[in-house]
Amino acid sequence: MSSVVETIDLTLYGCPMHYIKARESLRQIELDQEILLAVNNGDAVTEVLNSLRQDGQVCEIESEETLTTTIKVMKKYVRISEKLAIKVEAVKQVLANVVADYNPATFASSFGAEDMVLMDLICKFAPEIEIFTLDTGRLPKETYDVMQQVKAHYDQQVNVYFPDATDVETYITQQGPNAFYYSVDLRKQCCGIRKVKPLKRALTDKKSWLTGMRRSQAVTRSELPVSERDEDHGLQKFSPLTDWSNGDVWAYIKAFDVPYNKLHDQGFASIGCAPCTRAITAGEDIRAGRWWWENPESKECGLHVKATEI
Repeated sequence: MSSVVETIDLTLYGCPMHYIKARESLRQIELDQEILLAVNNGDAVTEVLNSLRQDGQVCEIESEETLTTTIKVMKKYVRISEKLAIKVEAVKQVLANVVADYNPATFASSFGAEDMVLMDLICKFAPEIEIFTLDTGRLPKETYDVMQQVKAHYDQQVNVYFPDATDVETYITQQGPNAFYYSVDLRKQCCGIRKVKPLKRALTDKKSWLTGMRRSQAVTRSELPVSERDEDHGLQKFSPLTDWSNGDVWAYIKAFDVPYNKLHDQGFASIGCAPCTRAITAGEDIRAGRWWWENPESKECGLHVKATEI
């Protein structure tokens, strides 16, 4: 039986803000719960009703008064295929196992599309799992934008790790700010300073860590398991989305209104540091825009490569 939460008053907002605030209110409740929205009479009522119904919500007029109308909304965001629903349930089971057997655990998020899907599932179903990100100091503005969105959207802290300032200063002084373009070795040195070393700090005292990696992302990930022993860091590593397609990822984001990096709308399929990321064209591999001047076989930053392979 659904429970009705208290009425949320939207009458303090101007008409264009009614729908925005209505959606924000819906994010605060669980699926299949009811919520009451008090809306100014007039165009605002029609706007909210039409917009929420287009989103798949079940809503109806609860009561009408002289100045306000109360709308009852049954939150139903789930508009996904049966196949994707099965994959979502599988991820939820992996997360439950991590919490039960491999805590303390932490999730490494770059705020890319896959990571936003996994972040959404963790925040909803496994909030015991910590979340962190590596701020390399050279991220695109759009990545910081979605980081800020996440702070407002989810009631869960994202820990931020920066590279050691002395390491960055030494590298730039000796090699230059964009030396990574000149050789794979210099690029990997940069990644080592800005990503790999901070990762080690983020994983300290953890029993496991999670990633949003998928097999179809790159040739270097074609045999990616859901769970594996990370001997380099001495803990278990989970990739719950390993069998998800790019279509699965975006179907989930659309269905559940998940925040995402707007660079994806500009043709950026995989997003890292600004100088090492570009948009891709039709027919290109999904990670073709990462370190595009290198061969596909070398396109890893070191976070997900065993020490013997670096």
